[in-house]
Amino acid sequence: MDDVAEGPTTGDRLGSAERCGPGRTGLRWFAGALVLYASTAAIGPMWADSSKLAIYALHAYYPSLNPGDHAGWTVLAHGWLALIPWLSPWHSLHLFSALCGAIAVGLASATALEKTGRPAAARATGAMLLVALPVWWASTLTETYAMAWALVCAVAFLSARRRSGGSGIAISVMMGVAGGLAAAVHSFTILLTFPYLASERKAHWPIIALALLGGAAPIWAAAFVSVIDPLTGYQASGTSTWSWHLASFVEIRRVAMGLVTVSALVGLALGPLGAAAIYRSMRSASGRPRSLISLVCLILLAGGLASYAPFRLHLMCGMLIVGGILLFAPDLTPRQRTAHVAIQSILYLAIPFGMTATGHGGAGVRELPGRINAWYFFSPIKIWDTGPAGYAQELLKMAPARAVILADFNAGAVLKLVQEDGHLRPDVTISATAIDDALASADPASRIASEIARMEALGTPVVLADTWDPYYRLSELRQRHGLEFDSCGPGLALRRVPPDHR
Repeated sequence: MDDVAEGPTTGDRLGSAERCGPGRTGLRWFAGALVLYASTAAIGPMWADSSKLAIYALHAYYPSLNPGDHAGWTVLAHGWLALIPWLSPWHSLHLFSALCGAIAVGLASATALEKTGRPAAARATGAMLLVALPVWWASTLTETYAMAWALVCAVAFLSARRRSGGSGIAISVMMGVAGGLAAAVHSFTILLTFPYLASERKAHWPIIALALLGGAAPIWAAAFVSVIDPLTGYQASGTSTWSWHLASFVEIRRVAMGLVTVSALVGLALGPLGAAAIYRSMRSASGRPRSLISLVCLILLAGGLASYAPFRLHLMCGMLIVGGILLFAPDLTPRQRTAHVAIQSILYLAIPFGMTATGHGGAGVRELPGRINAWYFFSPIKIWDTGPAGYAQELLKMAPARAVILADFNAGAVLKLVQEDGHLRPDVTISATAIDDALASADPASRIASEIARMEALGTPVVLADTWDPYYRLSELRQRHGLEFDSCGPGLALRRVPPDHR
């Protein structure tokens, strides 16, 4: 991805950022971002992927060919846990995301100054990434995205250094390793790093290819090493998982509505001032890229996101945000930067407040005990969210002796993490994806009933992890299969009703 280095923007002065160079500029934005992200980061276990990834890091679950296992992230996160042993693993990994997000902001700002020579572009890049909703959100809890974006920004910065006079094979090697590791962290980064890598000298392409292979080792090494998923107990790291992911998450008929959703989320993340700055940069002849390959990759990325499952788009749109800001290096005046940060911060509080006040707090997506979806998805401030820990501890405390808890992935992951790290109720078995497996069948209610009957035959008490009917098919279990349930904290304990008492 190329940006043309242009003359100074109107009102742009030769300030300390320009005198000190990209390194010190990046450090300043890194420090500011680290303070913001760490101070708003979660302190307890969180739902779904966050707890899954924490379990993976604790068990060193790599290598893996499964794109949903994010083996590259696990390699680095496992090392991070070894460095910070005195914190709970979930708190430590939340801070790891804060660190990665801050690195992304700092490197992006330094890249903008390196490529354009404009302090205003560096400051605008830092400010816009700092408070972009996906970046801030993913930097406050255990997720793969902050690390993925940090590695993309590392590739972009190294490419800028090369173009501003850097030389030698070392830069090509570092770019290749970072690009390969980024792909091992999240496969979508390939569309962001490819233009930078392809723009390197052709003579260095073989070196870059070898470095890419080395960086991606957490993926391909799975062809020689077989590892069991510590959350599900399945050996799910083979190549067949790629077809499963495509079938489960990608649907072409969603593209039209998906483009609307992606546009809205990108617009929210950029805000009015950020979107205007990007538009001005796109319109400006001096801000246009020299190669169409960058735009083509972003267009392909947007199309892929539009067809993707909508419940991950609030984070995955961050790929477009990071790629677009790196590409166009927009400018904002000091007043505009201040206003932009203030407007975005207010929006992230006003939107969930308004949705909750008008009865739309569920946001039309899967509900979990104690979680208000509007606040969970639209506010990046996670330090106040202690609901998952309370949920898991209460359910484990209330479960009958030697019970099996049938859960879906959202609840099952946090139950498994809290049980394992706190050594709580080792007599209880958590089937973390039993409901997900049932939902994939033609008759989910019958599949759940069959699993319950199997447990009953073994004399094992059965507990459902929560009470959300669209997942757990409670109405069908009662009406078609004669099952009844008693409250068990936030979950439900099975109570079989004899046929003559129905």
